[in-house]
Amino acid sequence: SLQLICVLFGVFSGQAIVTTAGQTAQWDVTAAGLLLLFTEATSRIVYRKSSQAKPAPILRESFNLLKIGITYSLFLEAFKIGS
Repeated sequence: SLQLICVLFGVFSGQAIVTTAGQTAQWDVTAAGLLLLFTEATSRIVYRKSSQAKPAPILRESFNLLKIGITYSLFLEAFKIGS
């Protein structure tokens, strides 16, 4: 259930960030940079080599699922705008 909550919260937060940043069109570049930084940092933590110390598996998996939810919502928003 925690994994489902993380994915759904990622979808919700991704849509909230896109709509909030898109209202005034002043925060678009900043929001995109922060989302890119978040996804790259999460990918680096989750997928680094196993010889290095890792955080707790449940926390690592939760951040990865949050990242997946945000990325999924950004794709959905792009398809809505494109159609």
